[in-house]
Amino acid sequence: MKNTALSLSLLLMACPSPGKTDAGPAGGGFAASGGGSVAGGGTANLDSGTGGGSELDSGMQLPDGGAFDDTQLMTALAGLWAGPATQTPLGSFPTMNVDFRNVGARELFGRVDLDGDNSLRFGLTLEAVNGVRTLTYRNGGYFTGILRDMRADLRSVETNPLRVRFCHVDRGCDYINALYTLTDSTHLVLDVKVMGTQHLLWNATRRETRTLPSPFPEAGTWAGALNDPFPTMPGLNVTVTWSTPLTAAQDVWVGLSATACGFTFSCVPSRTQSIHAAVGATSATFSFEQIHAGSYFATAVLDRNGNIRTLLTPDHGDGISQPDTQITVPTTGTASVTMPIITSVP
Repeated sequence: MKNTALSLSLLLMACPSPGKTDAGPAGGGFAASGGGSVAGGGTANLDSGTGGGSELDSGMQLPDGGAFDDTQLMTALAGLWAGPATQTPLGSFPTMNVDFRNVGARELFGRVDLDGDNSLRFGLTLEAVNGVRTLTYRNGGYFTGILRDMRADLRSVETNPLRVRFCHVDRGCDYINALYTLTDSTHLVLDVKVMGTQHLLWNATRRETRTLPSPFPEAGTWAGALNDPFPTMPGLNVTVTWSTPLTAAQDVWVGLSATACGFTFSCVPSRTQSIHAAVGATSATFSFEQIHAGSYFATAVLDRNGNIRTLLTPDHGDGISQPDTQITVPTTGTASVTMPIITSVP
């Protein structure tokens, strides 16, 4: 597919199409798609012009005498975050979940699926910008079926609270300006402007922690190039089945979480998708791409009364699979699992 550098979060919550997958609302509930602040104060500015890049191998000295190194933000962001995504070109949305985990030795990655043609990918990695080791913020995914990839490099760091600013590698801060602010170990604000216009304000709370390898990033693993693709990751196919053909089109949901949901569906999903199944259907197949390897609890729901997007939980009459079906995603390849709808919510 054609690669294009469409700006960050133009794809946030793109309208779903019938027959496509849809991440739907995130956050707590079923249908929902260690760090800390740095002591002291002050600002360290890097090259703010075109094609920046900073030597951070030994840590960057801040005006207050403290140091910032390129592992600090990655460590602070590792975890499952959820919160409202507001002030986007497409409106404001109640919650968005991003599960930041390491992929390999030098990259932190999270993904949100919007529908079959739209996805949002976040990455923090060490790459060579003008031959210099640089912390780089990557955003990419499919927008209306077109794959795009944007890179911004580190431009400034403030402390108390920790604020880390990234700007577009080639076109600078006037084109893309992304600011991560962590007021403490559980509260994050991602503020993104494109050509001076607000494109995303994400106020997120860390809902679960994730452990990074030690050391991370590993020594000698920073020499990524700016045209490197996103890392290869495993996939997961989930086929949901039911016995009686649908007499009306209905939404089918699959939620994946690192912790058990139980019958209250009170977990915080790492990934969710839905498919609008057509009349006569007896199954729906989901494809989770770029999913982190490991163990998940999975639950499927046939939304017979069409209100799960509002309630964020199944209710009377909805069909459900065995809650918290355990699934293991391997480190390579694609896993497949079938989840039958076996009962209805009383």
